[in-house]
Parts: sequence; C-alpha cells; structure tokens
Amino acid sequence: MQRIKGFSILEVMIAVTIFSAVGAGIYKLQLANLSTTQQITTKQLMMQSAISLSNQIYINLNYCANNVNNRVAGCSAADGSSAYTETTYTEHASNYTTNCATTACNDANLASYILYNWKQSFESMNLPSGNIKGILCRDNSLAAPTTSSPNCSGSGGLVIKMVWQSHIENAESTSIGQNNFIILAVPAR
Repeated sequence: MQRIKGFSILEVMIAVTIFSAVGAGIYKLQLANLSTTQQITTKQLMMQSAISLSNQIYINLNYCANNVNNRVAGCSAADGSSAYTETTYTEHASNYTTNCATTACNDANLASYILYNWKQSFESMNLPSGNIKGILCRDNSLAAPTTSSPNCSGSGGLVIKMVWQSHIENAESTSIGQNNFIILAVPAR
C-alpha cells in the first residue's frame, strides 16, 4: 500500500489558526495606529483653531491686559478682555447681535461676533470627532476641561480651552490615553 504525501486536516487547521492569530494582531496594530493618527490630526486642527482665535483677539485693540502695568501702548479699552470672557460653552454659540463684517461694532459686539464665528467653525472642521466644545475664560488653575465642564476658575489670565469626544474613544484611550483637550493662554496686550 502506498502512502499519499500531503497535509492532514489537523496540520491545515493549525496553520489556519496561526495565520488568523497573526492577522488579528496586525489588525489590532493598524487600529491603534489609525486612532493615534486621528488623535494627532484632530489635536493639530484644534490647536490651529485656538491659535487663530487668539490671533484675532490679540490684533484687535479692544483686547487689553487687565493689569495696567502689562498693557501695551495703543490699547483703546480699559479692560477689553472682559468682553471676551465666557463662563459656559453655550455662550456666543447660537447668535451674535451685530455683523461686524458689515457694520461698525463696539467692543462687546466684536467679541461676540468673533466668538460666534469661532464656535461655528467647529462644525466645518470635518473631524473624526464629535461634541467639540470651546470656551474663552479666565483660569489660573489650568484644570483640564471635560465635555460637561470647562473647569475655569474665573480668575487669572484668559485661556482658550477646547475639548472633544472621539468617535473611537475606547481605542484611543487604550493606545494614547485620555487627552482630548487643549489649553492655550491668550497673550496679554
């Protein structure tokens, strides 16, 4: 009787199991890589948004340091920074009183217009994240914001805080930790 050379069903099943385990490992690494890349991209776009807001505020003479000793020449307001201070995420999110692109505005109207446009830009970012929230507040503790609370102390310098919730938050928190926020101090004029 002649034996047929080849693979037995047991050998084939072991090979398939090994290849499946390797494939699952590669898939998990790819998922971690994707979530890290998305988190980095999102954080970069959020930082660009915060820097853009900071620049818009800084170039307007209605934003001045509230400390007279820190104020630069040319500031037209005694404390223009107060026009930008918010206490909740929903302030300036729904409307502004005057369109400052077409009408002359006072300090409060300009601040409202700038903050409204900044918050509206969150929707056009087209990010793999949702529930994006931002605030410009006084904070000396620099506590991390959450989507439910900006954690602003109400005193100190102006800071921009942004927070968002990732669509794949579980994968991100496993691979790179919970850091879906940025805090940027607005320089004093």
